[in-house]
Amino acid sequence: MEKEIIDRKKLANKSIPLVEKGNFCRYFATMIRSGTPILEAVESIAEETHHKTFHQMLLVVKDDLQKGKTLTDSLSQFPKAFDPIFLTVVKAGEESGTLDNSLEYLGKQIIADYHLLQKVKGALLYPLIILVTMSVMGFIMFTVVLPRIAKVFLASGLPIPGATRFIFEASLIFEKYMFIILAALIGFTFLLFYFFTRGSGKKMIRAILPKLPVVKRLFSDLDVARFARILGTLLQSGVPIVSALKIATDSLTLPQYTKLGPTLTAEISKGASIKDVLHKQGSAFPRMFTAMIAIGEETGTLEKILFDVAAFYDEEVDGSLKNFTTVLEPILMVIVGIVVAVMVLSIITPIYSLVGSLNVQ
Repeated sequence: MEKEIIDRKKLANKSIPLVEKGNFCRYFATMIRSGTPILEAVESIAEETHHKTFHQMLLVVKDDLQKGKTLTDSLSQFPKAFDPIFLTVVKAGEESGTLDNSLEYLGKQIIADYHLLQKVKGALLYPLIILVTMSVMGFIMFTVVLPRIAKVFLASGLPIPGATRFIFEASLIFEKYMFIILAALIGFTFLLFYFFTRGSGKKMIRAILPKLPVVKRLFSDLDVARFARILGTLLQSGVPIVSALKIATDSLTLPQYTKLGPTLTAEISKGASIKDVLHKQGSAFPRMFTAMIAIGEETGTLEKILFDVAAFYDEEVDGSLKNFTTVLEPILMVIVGIVVAVMVLSIITPIYSLVGSLNVQ
């Protein structure tokens, strides 16, 4: 019965949380290492997971395995959930008979990505709360508080400064069309979010943000850490160096790194070392990164060095995030101060005018 209600086409367009994938890899690796058959392991994890979409995906995988499909082929029908990195590592593990090790490497890489993403979200939470609070307070001021004051002063016949009159009249419009304006603001916010998380809008954000002085270093460190971790995971899983480099560069966000993919793979295919290829790219990658790669190649510990480099740049991301929030906090405080000052002065100025006219009388 459960198989009949699963829509494979619908599942193909769904994703699953990083933490679910990371835990899946770790549990799967542990069960295979303990001698549990793959089919039984998938079935067991499907029963235990509380994520409905992932549960259905695993039931589909179980059904495919029973029909003789490989794990890689079955997972590949869910491209939004399992990216090329995931599939390549799983395929390498299946072909080499080291699926447990490959899944363990994948689990570590995914959980590391998850923790890094949580740090970025945590750093952005404070400014987001400030902006939302400012927006809510501003809306309440313009729809509840200011209209009451505006009616008194506009009816008093007192001379009111132009800026103050503009704010008062705007507040009365806000009060009159409160629900329409609120619906429009919510709709506009939704459209902006949709635009900047899809296609051209996403590309625009990726093109603009890395050029900003405060976050430029942050994006660079994020990409270098991700490149090192993905490349290390792929190499450790037995993926050929050319394929590993292509997948690793394709997964990055900054154009300065993604455009190097074809060059890197072409040079490596001709027999060049990673060290030499990276040196030719000049300042594209940090000097310390290329130096560590050279040491890894010379000593035969490239995979270990890559994970060390990833850990180092994870710490650099922490520092960049702290610098970002340190710079952003005073900027937000200044903006809040200016907004509050404008609002207060707009209200106090006519009050002084009223008091002055009473004194004259």
